[in-house]
Amino acid sequence: MEAQTGGRKSGRSPFLIQEMVDSIIECLSQSSADLHSCALISKSWVAKAQSHIFWTVSFSPYESVEKYERCLMGLQTYPHLSRFVRHIIISVNSRWLAPVSSMAFPSLQEITIRSGSSRYQIVQLLPIMMETVPTIQAYLRSPSMKRVNFNGYFSIAVLDTYFDDCSSNITSLGLDLRHIAHPVETTAVTTRRQPKISLSHLALLNSQIMSHWLLRPRCAFAVSHLRSVETDARTWFRLQESLTPSLPSLVSLVLTNFADERYLDLGTLPALRLLDVCTEPSHTRLMHALLRPPAHLTLEIITIRIDIPIYTDEYAYSFDIFTKDAEALVALHPIRRLDVHYIGNDYKKESMRSFFAADFV
Repeated sequence: MEAQTGGRKSGRSPFLIQEMVDSIIECLSQSSADLHSCALISKSWVAKAQSHIFWTVSFSPYESVEKYERCLMGLQTYPHLSRFVRHIIISVNSRWLAPVSSMAFPSLQEITIRSGSSRYQIVQLLPIMMETVPTIQAYLRSPSMKRVNFNGYFSIAVLDTYFDDCSSNITSLGLDLRHIAHPVETTAVTTRRQPKISLSHLALLNSQIMSHWLLRPRCAFAVSHLRSVETDARTWFRLQESLTPSLPSLVSLVLTNFADERYLDLGTLPALRLLDVCTEPSHTRLMHALLRPPAHLTLEIITIRIDIPIYTDEYAYSFDIFTKDAEALVALHPIRRLDVHYIGNDYKKESMRSFFAADFV
């Protein structure tokens, strides 16, 4: 056999088995440097590595003009790479968006749209923002589009215009922005001609005014069949009544800045599987709600993020109480996992964190 193969041993190298190659690249998918190295190993590694390298492409100069120009040049030189793009990040500035508008992304599933980084800047960009409407509308009408995110300062009138006749396949909406009045905005209430699009995921971050936009008749989206929500606690309690139709089907809830102002009623969330809350150890209403669960609750994973801005004796006392409550919580709930993460003060951070992370069968 060695004579027939020129001295080489027979058998197939594991690095030629495409399933193993794909698995290796998947494990390295979070490292851009490793992915570029994988693409240089063999031709059989290139396509899978490129699919991760070009999964998300940023055309936003707010991050880096050099990176913007490099991405633009790369896709213009090698247009076949656009088939790997699933998520693009763009700026609502016609100057930066015009070169991108001619590109086709057949597999595009997600878009993040960013505006100016300050209120003063966006006031100046309002006329330019309206010039980008046709391009952004074209992206939002793509049949493959599923997730849309906004970041920065936006006008309600502009948002309404963007979503005119958008894809009905959009299931996720993220709003991390501030509202700014546009000269064309009016107080007249108009009704959307097309049927509303039912969302399954909603993220409202720093968007108190935008939560009202979702409830307007003109808004393109319906929130009656949500499966997951991510927002700050105040917005959640303010929207809870409007979200009543979707509460029985809600599976995941992420709340930030949870204080003792309101009581978390888990009885309205019978299908909840995952709860992720950011709070302080001195805020006790969250633990009280978890320690008195309704009989039908099916909660499986609880993540509590403790914000400790300054480690004082008062916080130490509150932490001791929280520790006892957490131990009682583990004994009471049929949960599979409880995680407690600490943010803010690093004092005793590692020793406290290790006590709480645990899996339960």
